[in-house]
Amino acid sequence: MKKKRLILLLCALLLLCVLGFSLWQIYRSQDRYREESAAHEALLIYKPTLPLGSDAPDPSAPLPTDSQAAVPVSREDTEPAPPETYVNDSIAQLRADHPNALGWITIPGTNIDYPFVQGPDNDYFLRRDLDGKYLYAGVPFLDYRCEPDFSGPNTVMYGHNLRNGTMFGNLEKFRDRKFLEAHREVLLFLENETIRANVVACLVIDPDRQHYVYDLQPEADHVSRILQDARCAIRETVPEDARLLTLSTCGYEFQGARIVLVAVIDP
Repeated sequence: MKKKRLILLLCALLLLCVLGFSLWQIYRSQDRYREESAAHEALLIYKPTLPLGSDAPDPSAPLPTDSQAAVPVSREDTEPAPPETYVNDSIAQLRADHPNALGWITIPGTNIDYPFVQGPDNDYFLRRDLDGKYLYAGVPFLDYRCEPDFSGPNTVMYGHNLRNGTMFGNLEKFRDRKFLEAHREVLLFLENETIRANVVACLVIDPDRQHYVYDLQPEADHVSRILQDARCAIRETVPEDARLLTLSTCGYEFQGARIVLVAVIDP
């Protein structure tokens, strides 16, 4: 009888330990999510304003009067003005306050709306914030071999897929064709340039087939292979000299899965 009670007691203690560990794990995860959320909220003051403006005339502006239209235009007035250097003030301030930052990525209609960096390797910012301090969620970052101005043939950006759907978690939604078609625009805000890209494919790839997707100097058939292997894709003609943007995050469909979004950068 005593032996039976002892066994029951040990089983109860084991169950309590398992329960305690599980609760601790849940608390730890929630605490990480709260930490990531707080860090993100603090950075939203740097989020670039949308829309960025347009060259189209202001429809509310008054039309010129006859006298204004009759004013002769001198030859000097017709000379093209020198181009002005575009400066995105919010990104300039972001980089002044956080020197590691390169810019900001936004996919309208999703929660992918973050500053991004580039480290000395592809591990440094996995668990660090913009200032290099420990942050479990890390921060989206460019492959260290890529050109920071997105001028290379294929620019790769990585981000975590947190269980609460933040960071690059919304890349999972692009596996649905209707969602992809409705959310094709990607905006990349740099200090002196705003880059637009259009999503053409979403892939779920295994570790053995990742290399060609992340190839920074793609082969001639790179895009055709991407479209062929994609979970869903927009079948359109992509110029051979097109610059690509590749967004990557972890997937949970199988061990080592990666969800990859491929977009074509506007020329």
